[in-house]
Amino acid sequence: MLKTCISFLLLFISLSVSSQPSILSEWTLGNSASRQRNFSQALQHYERSFNLAVNAKNTLWQANVQTDISGAFFGLGKYSDGADACLKGLQILSQARFQPDTIEVKLYSALGANYKNLYRAQDAIEAYTKANALLEQNPKIKDLIPLYIAHHYYNQGIFWYKLCDYPRAKVSFENALEISEEIGLSSVSIKALNTLGSLYLYDGEYEKGVVIVQRALNFISDKKLNDKLRIAQGQFILGALLSANGKKEKAISQFNLVQANKSFLTKTLAGKNIYLLSILEEAKLLHPHKGLSLIHGIKASEIPNSLRARLSLTEGIFLSKLKLFKEAEDKLLSGLQLTNYSNKNTSEVNLTKEPSLSFEFFNCLADNKYLQFSITQDLHDLEKALDFELESVKIGEYLRTNQLTVESRIFFSERYFKRYQNSVKYALELYFFQNDKSSFYRLVDISERSKSYLVKNNNSLNKTKTITNDSLLLKLSAYQEYLSYLKNNKPENLNTIRDYTLKVNQVLQLLHKTTVPKVNLNYDALKANVPPDLLYVNYILLPDKLVMLTHSKNGWNFKQIDIDNKQLRKDISTLINAISKVPEPLEGFENMLAQDRLYEVFIAQLPEDIREFTRISINADKQFLGLSFDTLKDKKSGQLLIEKIAISYSNSLTDIINNPLKRKVGQNWNVFLPFSGNNGKSFKNLKPLPFSWKYARGIKGDFFLENDATKDIFIDKLSYDTSPLLVSTHASSKESEPYLLFNEKGDYNSKLYLSEIPHIPLKTSLMVLSACESNLGNRVNGLGLHSLGVSFRAAGCPTVLGSLWQAEDESTSLIISLFYRNVMKGLTIDKALQKAKLDYLKTDVGKRNDIPFYWANIQVIGSPHTVISQLGRFRIIFVAISSLLILLMLKVLFKKNLKRYFPF
Repeated sequence: MLKTCISFLLLFISLSVSSQPSILSEWTLGNSASRQRNFSQALQHYERSFNLAVNAKNTLWQANVQTDISGAFFGLGKYSDGADACLKGLQILSQARFQPDTIEVKLYSALGANYKNLYRAQDAIEAYTKANALLEQNPKIKDLIPLYIAHHYYNQGIFWYKLCDYPRAKVSFENALEISEEIGLSSVSIKALNTLGSLYLYDGEYEKGVVIVQRALNFISDKKLNDKLRIAQGQFILGALLSANGKKEKAISQFNLVQANKSFLTKTLAGKNIYLLSILEEAKLLHPHKGLSLIHGIKASEIPNSLRARLSLTEGIFLSKLKLFKEAEDKLLSGLQLTNYSNKNTSEVNLTKEPSLSFEFFNCLADNKYLQFSITQDLHDLEKALDFELESVKIGEYLRTNQLTVESRIFFSERYFKRYQNSVKYALELYFFQNDKSSFYRLVDISERSKSYLVKNNNSLNKTKTITNDSLLLKLSAYQEYLSYLKNNKPENLNTIRDYTLKVNQVLQLLHKTTVPKVNLNYDALKANVPPDLLYVNYILLPDKLVMLTHSKNGWNFKQIDIDNKQLRKDISTLINAISKVPEPLEGFENMLAQDRLYEVFIAQLPEDIREFTRISINADKQFLGLSFDTLKDKKSGQLLIEKIAISYSNSLTDIINNPLKRKVGQNWNVFLPFSGNNGKSFKNLKPLPFSWKYARGIKGDFFLENDATKDIFIDKLSYDTSPLLVSTHASSKESEPYLLFNEKGDYNSKLYLSEIPHIPLKTSLMVLSACESNLGNRVNGLGLHSLGVSFRAAGCPTVLGSLWQAEDESTSLIISLFYRNVMKGLTIDKALQKAKLDYLKTDVGKRNDIPFYWANIQVIGSPHTVISQLGRFRIIFVAISSLLILLMLKVLFKKNLKRYFPF
């Protein structure tokens, strides 16, 4: 604070000397011109102010006015010049004897805004991060330049919002709101509140959203502001939140308030969109007959092109509800044509209009056809329903991979997963009807893809896949917005429309090049590639049934059982809560019952007998993603599942087919122990992990301890070294984003966040994450666990060991040590971990800490096969055989010499 106050004092004292009044007056004239949006004139005044400051050798003012010069360039759309001005200001500031935080914050904030509009997302992120770090170090800056900081946070929130990084967007908008309310900056307050309401709608936090948007409306009312567009936006968002929360009458009331301002709203495109969307949303809440009547009351001249397709979609939904299936299908197909959808292949999909709308059309077409099938029982209707559902999945895959719109992120959650779930359901019914090989393989293919393809992009729920994609997404968003504006407002500008259509398609092609290719599974050929001792199980949980698809040496098998979903959820929750902590006295009876019942459901009723196998790979689903199958108990034998069979977890059969690893792995490991406690110091009040060093000393390889175990070296080893890597550290999955912690000197660069992992060109063959909750994260339907372990898998690591709950240092370190020995002996990964756990329970530590909390948390995900190269194993065998031969030769020679000298 003292430094900042002194800087302000120095800045303005320097302007008070007789030679410099014109510096301030030119700057004031520039501000006046900027407020009138005359940026050319503002730029001239700011540059004069700068030149006068140069003549006066006033470096602080030179740096400060560069922020304003940057703002003028920004207003003129010259973002590259704006960024250069910021960099120039930072360079001048670095040469000053005193460097005020206020000026530095302003320069970095302006730099981030210019980079954002240049689609240089990574540079924008770095600039915003530096500005935020300065604000954290010196919170008093907000009190000195609150107006600037309010806009800084709001603009930054829009940046994160466009990248669909909702957690960071929320934080930014909340910061902007706090400051703008303190200083009475109504424009920022209202915009921040309404945008926060939208974010809560996307996240399903409807009650919070209602409170936030109501605050915006109350703010407008209290201040007696006549901003009808903002009021309508708030009323519409509030209606959408109330509708999503099941409060039908209140939602209709809000939509009616929007429609009451028809005469004002229909004067502009933005207002017209809000007005018509409120009608469509209200219609959805009414009886189909009333809804259709409301929609038919809209005049054709009132409907902009951008809403015609959405209108057809809503009409089709109502017709289907009225059981007018043919009319519904015709209306939906005609509306689909307005989205420019092409069904040739995903690479040729024209997404210049709303791709999410095409997705919705196919959802409704599938639902309409299945509803028709439920009445007619015509197999053709069921096949058509499945075709429509798979078409929606195809669009969803394209959207999810390219992340073209805000809506595309939502497909990761319930809406998107429901389409896969329906596909499995329809394919299952078709198989029961047709009972042939073709329909069975179709069922298998859909079931496999429902999880195996999704996992490849699992990190995209909160983060974009690559920085390149981030930049392309921003560029695409800008092009699409402008193209939409041209088509709706200036349709006569055909050449410009053609140019921007071409630009949009060029960006789409670039985005498509970054997609992850599909895995083509040849199910007939897989039998030869699956190890004979391994059983693969894909569990699919439907509302009242559990489908189990298995693959083994016997080929594919299938079983469907009826379940009590409520009891199953309760048992899973009971067992997870029980084993992920040290139990209290008298706890355990319910846990034992849950262990028995879950074994009966998941294992005893499998279509294959597990006694024929020594290994099982589990492709879990939904609620039991965080369950350790180790602890399921066979009531008849009294054995836990881990005692019967080696367990691993996968997201696809392709994880476990017995193809040799492409990466040749030697016997040296890379071992990172940031908190081994060797230097006797603690870090940020985090306890050291001394047993990580005690039990890791037997590992052969390169060790990185304490401050040598940096994030940069860790990433370097991941990127360029195929050797197995062990990291024993602190981690967290309870933050908005999971991370691994490294023992750096400062906050900067001490955490490896989940979102950073996909950017690493990962070469490591085996990752051992000896860290708390590294295999735990947000559970997302259709996606799996949004965890560090899964992220390393998605980034390219074939096999990851991680923890489901808080790891206890001594037990975990001992198990990992035993696991290492087993792996080096050539055991497969799953068997090495099984043996390590069982051997652990025979040790003194294991006998003392024998409950599942201490050992059942560690899991293998991905390929369970060996990672030590054949060359390494053959070298060991060669050395052993050579040593034996040498000993035999010495023995023979010794006997001969003995007889020569002692013939008697």
